[in-house]
Amino acid sequence: ARPEVKVELSAAVERDSELVPLEKASAVKPGEVLDWTIVSENSGNAAARDYKTVARIPRGTEFIAGSAKAEGAKAVYSIDNGKSFSDKPTVEEKQADGTVKRVAAPVAMYTDIRYEWSDPLVQGGKLSASYKLRVK
Repeated sequence: ARPEVKVELSAAVERDSELVPLEKASAVKPGEVLDWTIVSENSGNAAARDYKTVARIPRGTEFIAGSAKAEGAKAVYSIDNGKSFSDKPTVEEKQADGTVKRVAAPVAMYTDIRYEWSDPLVQGGKLSASYKLRVK
């Protein structure tokens, strides 16, 4: 018995108060917002325990703070291309007096989002996660 999870990633562009599927949008322009959705479906014959899914934030786009959503999941972020994740990534910032202090990393530095579900993805189950990116 083992889980078999199929993951589908899709996007739409927010344009003229509508959502246009990315494949129909041709070129995207700076300032436009992309709505991404990740759907994970377990077609195996066992639950997927400690299920996580990762979304890359491509170059030329910037994560929109507060837009990561997934029912039953916690979103954590990476600023080092997925090597480490945190709910609030920090960077060292040199202060006026020369000391170094850890401060919240700007969302422009985010490279990846990881969704972590506490409950297993059951056999036949489906999970959905979403986030928004702005084109730079």
